[in-house]
Amino acid sequence: MRLTILGSGSFLPDKNRNCSGYLLDIGGETILLDGGSGTLRQIAKADRSILEIRRVFYTHFHLDHMADFAPLLFTRKNYKPERPTAPLYIHAHRDFAYYFDNLTKIFEKWTVDPEFPAIFQPLTPGEFEFSGYKLRVFPSNHTPESLMYRFEEPGGKSLLYTGDVDLDDVLIEASRAVDLLLIECGNLTDNPTPGHMNPGKIGDLIRVANPKRIVLTHLPPEADNLNIRQSFTIEFLGRIILAEDLRVFQLP
Repeated sequence: MRLTILGSGSFLPDKNRNCSGYLLDIGGETILLDGGSGTLRQIAKADRSILEIRRVFYTHFHLDHMADFAPLLFTRKNYKPERPTAPLYIHAHRDFAYYFDNLTKIFEKWTVDPEFPAIFQPLTPGEFEFSGYKLRVFPSNHTPESLMYRFEEPGGKSLLYTGDVDLDDVLIEASRAVDLLLIECGNLTDNPTPGHMNPGKIGDLIRVANPKRIVLTHLPPEADNLNIRQSFTIEFLGRIILAEDLRVFQLP
Protein backbone atom coordinates (compact mmCIF):
# COMPACT_ATOMS: atom_id res chain seq x y z
CA MET A 1 0.00 0.00 0.00
CA ARG A 2 1.40 3.38 -1.00
CA LEU A 3 -0.04 6.84 -0.33
CA THR A 4 0.97 9.94 -2.30
CA ILE A 5 -0.06 13.34 -0.95
CA LEU A 6 -1.25 15.46 -3.86
CA GLY A 7 -2.79 18.23 -1.78
CA SER A 8 -2.37 18.83 1.95
CA GLY A 9 -4.04 22.25 2.10
CA SER A 10 -7.48 23.73 2.61
CA PHE A 11 -9.78 25.75 0.36
CA LEU A 12 -7.61 28.83 0.94
CA PRO A 13 -5.04 29.44 -1.84
CA ASP A 14 -1.58 28.49 -0.60
CA LYS A 15 1.68 28.55 -2.57
CA ASN A 16 2.91 25.46 -0.70
CA ARG A 17 -0.23 23.33 -0.39
CA ASN A 18 -2.79 22.27 -2.98
CA CYS A 19 -6.43 21.47 -2.20
CA SER A 20 -7.25 17.99 -0.90
CA GLY A 21 -6.24 15.07 -3.09
CA TYR A 22 -4.39 11.77 -2.57
CA LEU A 23 -3.32 8.78 -4.63
CA LEU A 24 -3.55 5.35 -3.01
CA ASP A 25 -1.95 2.32 -4.66
CA ILE A 26 -3.52 -0.83 -3.25
CA GLY A 27 -4.50 -4.27 -4.51
CA GLY A 28 -3.11 -3.62 -7.98
CA GLU A 29 -5.26 -0.48 -8.40
CA THR A 30 -4.52 3.23 -8.28
CA ILE A 31 -7.23 5.13 -6.42
CA LEU A 32 -7.83 8.87 -6.18
CA LEU A 33 -9.11 10.05 -2.80
CA ASP A 34 -10.91 13.37 -3.27
CA GLY A 35 -9.66 15.86 -5.83
CA GLY A 36 -9.95 19.59 -5.26
CA SER A 37 -8.81 22.28 -7.68
CA GLY A 38 -5.31 21.65 -9.01
CA THR A 39 -5.26 17.92 -8.33
CA LEU A 40 -4.61 16.99 -11.97
CA ARG A 41 -1.53 19.18 -12.07
CA GLN A 42 -0.31 17.63 -8.83
CA ILE A 43 -0.63 14.16 -10.37
CA ALA A 44 1.68 15.29 -13.16
CA LYS A 45 4.13 16.81 -10.66
CA ALA A 46 4.22 13.44 -8.88
CA ASP A 47 5.28 11.85 -12.20
CA ARG A 48 2.05 9.90 -12.33
CA SER A 49 -0.72 9.77 -14.95
CA ILE A 50 -4.46 10.18 -14.51
CA LEU A 51 -4.83 7.18 -16.83
CA GLU A 52 -3.57 5.02 -13.95
CA ILE A 53 -6.63 5.87 -11.88
CA ARG A 54 -9.31 3.18 -11.77
CA ARG A 55 -11.46 4.49 -8.91
CA VAL A 56 -12.23 7.81 -7.26
CA PHE A 57 -13.60 8.05 -3.72
CA TYR A 58 -15.12 11.38 -2.65
CA THR A 59 -15.60 12.04 1.06
CA HIS A 60 -18.04 14.92 0.52
CA PHE A 61 -19.05 17.54 -2.01
CA HIS A 62 -17.23 20.72 -1.00
CA LEU A 63 -15.30 22.13 -3.93
CA ASP A 64 -11.90 21.91 -2.27
CA HIS A 65 -12.46 18.13 -2.32
CA MET A 66 -14.10 17.54 -5.72
CA ALA A 67 -13.63 20.56 -8.02
CA ASP A 68 -11.44 18.58 -10.45
CA PHE A 69 -14.17 16.00 -11.14
CA ALA A 70 -15.24 17.43 -14.52
CA PRO A 71 -11.62 18.27 -15.53
CA LEU A 72 -10.69 14.66 -14.76
CA LEU A 73 -13.34 13.36 -17.15
CA PHE A 74 -12.39 15.95 -19.78
CA THR A 75 -8.73 14.97 -19.64
CA ARG A 76 -9.48 11.22 -19.77
CA LYS A 77 -11.60 11.66 -22.90
CA ASN A 78 -9.16 13.91 -24.75
CA TYR A 79 -5.80 12.54 -23.58
CA LYS A 80 -3.47 12.26 -26.58
CA PRO A 81 -1.72 10.18 -27.80
CA GLU A 82 -2.66 7.72 -25.03
CA ARG A 83 -6.18 6.67 -24.16
CA PRO A 84 -7.81 5.04 -21.14
CA THR A 85 -8.01 1.26 -21.23
CA ALA A 86 -10.84 0.74 -18.74
CA PRO A 87 -13.86 2.53 -17.24
CA LEU A 88 -13.43 4.91 -14.31
CA TYR A 89 -15.51 4.13 -11.21
CA ILE A 90 -16.70 7.01 -9.03
CA HIS A 91 -17.66 6.21 -5.44
CA ALA A 92 -19.38 8.57 -3.01
CA HIS A 93 -22.59 9.07 -1.06
CA ARG A 94 -25.68 8.43 -3.18
CA ASP A 95 -26.41 12.19 -3.31
CA PHE A 96 -23.36 12.64 -5.54
CA ALA A 97 -25.64 11.39 -8.35
CA TYR A 98 -26.97 14.96 -8.61
CA TYR A 99 -23.50 16.35 -9.40
CA PHE A 100 -22.52 13.39 -11.57
CA ASP A 101 -25.66 13.56 -13.71
CA ASN A 102 -25.75 17.32 -14.12
CA LEU A 103 -22.06 17.95 -14.71
CA THR A 104 -21.78 15.17 -17.26
CA LYS A 105 -24.92 16.49 -18.96
CA ILE A 106 -23.64 20.08 -19.07
CA PHE A 107 -20.22 19.04 -20.39
CA GLU A 108 -21.35 15.89 -22.22
CA LYS A 109 -19.66 16.73 -25.52
CA TRP A 110 -16.28 17.11 -23.81
CA THR A 111 -16.45 14.60 -20.93
CA VAL A 112 -18.59 11.59 -21.84
CA ASP A 113 -16.60 8.74 -23.35
CA PRO A 114 -18.87 5.84 -24.39
CA GLU A 115 -15.91 3.53 -24.93
CA PHE A 116 -14.35 4.01 -21.48
CA PRO A 117 -17.13 5.64 -19.43
CA ALA A 118 -17.17 7.05 -15.93
CA ILE A 119 -19.55 4.95 -13.84
CA PHE A 120 -21.03 6.19 -10.58
CA GLN A 121 -21.38 3.53 -7.86
CA PRO A 122 -22.84 4.97 -4.63
CA LEU A 123 -21.66 3.76 -1.26
CA THR A 124 -23.35 3.43 2.11
CA PRO A 125 -21.71 2.70 5.48
CA GLY A 126 -20.65 -0.94 5.62
CA GLU A 127 -18.02 -3.35 4.31
CA PHE A 128 -17.13 -3.91 0.66
CA GLU A 129 -14.77 -6.36 -1.03
CA PHE A 130 -12.59 -5.24 -3.91
CA SER A 131 -9.92 -7.18 -5.74
CA GLY A 132 -6.96 -7.26 -3.37
CA TYR A 133 -8.39 -5.20 -0.51
CA LYS A 134 -11.39 -4.61 1.73
CA LEU A 135 -13.10 -1.25 2.23
CA ARG A 136 -14.95 -0.22 5.36
CA VAL A 137 -17.12 2.86 4.95
CA PHE A 138 -18.13 5.00 7.93
CA PRO A 139 -20.43 8.03 8.13
CA SER A 140 -18.76 11.31 9.02
CA ASN A 141 -20.35 14.17 10.93
CA HIS A 142 -18.91 16.94 8.72
CA THR A 143 -21.91 17.16 6.36
CA PRO A 144 -24.90 14.84 5.84
CA GLU A 145 -23.25 13.18 2.82
CA SER A 146 -19.76 12.83 4.32
CA LEU A 147 -18.09 9.43 4.38
CA MET A 148 -14.79 8.06 5.75
CA TYR A 149 -12.87 5.25 4.06
CA ARG A 150 -10.80 2.57 5.77
CA PHE A 151 -8.79 0.43 3.35
CA GLU A 152 -7.49 -2.95 4.58
CA GLU A 153 -5.08 -5.30 2.81
CA PRO A 154 -5.22 -9.10 3.25
CA GLY A 155 -1.92 -8.96 5.16
CA GLY A 156 -3.49 -6.68 7.75
CA LYS A 157 -2.16 -3.23 6.81
CA SER A 158 -4.79 -0.50 7.00
CA LEU A 159 -5.31 3.17 6.14
CA LEU A 160 -8.17 5.44 7.16
CA TYR A 161 -8.90 8.62 5.23
CA THR A 162 -11.34 10.79 7.16
CA GLY A 163 -11.91 13.75 4.88
CA ASP A 164 -13.25 16.64 6.97
CA VAL A 165 -14.56 15.37 10.29
CA ASP A 166 -15.20 16.11 13.96
CA LEU A 167 -14.46 13.92 16.94
CA ASP A 168 -17.16 11.41 17.82
CA ASP A 169 -17.62 7.71 18.60
CA VAL A 170 -17.75 6.75 14.91
CA LEU A 171 -14.39 8.37 14.20
CA ILE A 172 -12.92 6.62 17.24
CA GLU A 173 -14.19 3.23 16.05
CA ALA A 174 -12.97 3.81 12.49
CA SER A 175 -9.50 4.81 13.74
CA ARG A 176 -8.88 1.95 16.14
CA ALA A 177 -5.35 0.53 15.72
CA VAL A 178 -5.20 1.72 12.09
CA ASP A 179 -1.69 1.63 10.61
CA LEU A 180 -1.98 5.06 8.98
CA LEU A 181 -4.56 7.66 9.91
CA LEU A 182 -4.84 10.41 7.28
CA ILE A 183 -6.86 13.01 9.13
CA GLU A 184 -7.68 16.66 8.69
CA CYS A 185 -6.44 19.32 11.09
CA GLY A 186 -8.15 22.35 9.62
CA ASN A 187 -8.24 24.24 12.91
CA LEU A 188 -4.88 24.90 14.56
CA THR A 189 -6.23 26.82 17.55
CA ASP A 190 -7.36 25.69 20.98
CA ASN A 191 -10.90 26.81 20.21
CA PRO A 192 -12.97 23.93 18.78
CA THR A 193 -14.60 24.42 15.39
CA PRO A 194 -17.69 22.28 14.70
CA GLY A 195 -17.08 19.83 11.88
CA HIS A 196 -13.29 20.03 12.04
CA MET A 197 -10.42 18.63 14.08
CA ASN A 198 -7.78 20.56 16.02
CA PRO A 199 -4.70 19.33 17.92
CA GLY A 200 -6.65 18.90 21.14
CA LYS A 201 -9.27 16.68 19.54
CA ILE A 202 -6.60 14.69 17.69
CA GLY A 203 -4.77 14.10 20.96
CA ASP A 204 -7.98 12.82 22.53
CA LEU A 205 -8.53 10.54 19.53
CA ILE A 206 -5.02 9.08 19.76
CA ARG A 207 -5.48 8.26 23.45
CA VAL A 208 -8.58 6.13 22.89
CA ALA A 209 -8.16 4.77 19.33
CA ASN A 210 -4.37 4.20 19.33
CA PRO A 211 -3.61 4.69 15.61
CA LYS A 212 -0.02 3.74 14.77
CA ARG A 213 0.86 6.69 12.51
CA ILE A 214 -1.03 9.95 12.07
CA VAL A 215 -0.63 12.19 9.03
CA LEU A 216 -2.18 15.62 9.58
CA THR A 217 -3.58 17.16 6.42
CA HIS A 218 -6.09 19.77 5.19
CA LEU A 219 -3.82 22.34 6.82
CA PRO A 220 -4.48 26.11 6.53
CA PRO A 221 -1.77 28.45 5.14
CA GLU A 222 -0.55 29.48 8.60
CA ALA A 223 0.53 25.88 9.27
CA ASP A 224 3.96 26.53 7.76
CA ASN A 225 4.61 29.36 10.21
CA LEU A 226 3.63 27.41 13.32
CA ASN A 227 5.19 24.53 15.23
CA ILE A 228 2.08 22.39 15.26
CA ARG A 229 3.89 19.47 16.85
CA GLN A 230 4.39 21.43 20.07
CA SER A 231 0.64 21.16 20.59
CA PHE A 232 1.01 17.43 21.27
CA THR A 233 2.45 15.64 24.27
CA ILE A 234 5.80 13.88 23.94
CA GLU A 235 4.16 10.44 23.98
CA PHE A 236 2.46 11.19 20.64
CA LEU A 237 5.19 13.06 18.76
CA GLY A 238 6.80 9.95 17.30
CA ARG A 239 3.57 9.05 15.53
CA ILE A 240 2.55 12.46 14.15
CA ILE A 241 3.62 13.68 10.71
CA LEU A 242 2.59 16.88 8.93
CA ALA A 243 1.53 16.15 5.38
CA GLU A 244 3.50 17.80 2.60
CA ASP A 245 2.47 17.93 -1.05
CA LEU A 246 4.05 15.12 -3.12
CA ARG A 247 5.33 13.23 -0.09
CA VAL A 248 4.96 9.43 -0.38
CA PHE A 249 4.18 7.02 2.45
CA GLN A 250 4.81 3.30 2.03
CA LEU A 251 3.01 0.76 4.18
CA PRO A 252 5.04 -2.47 3.91
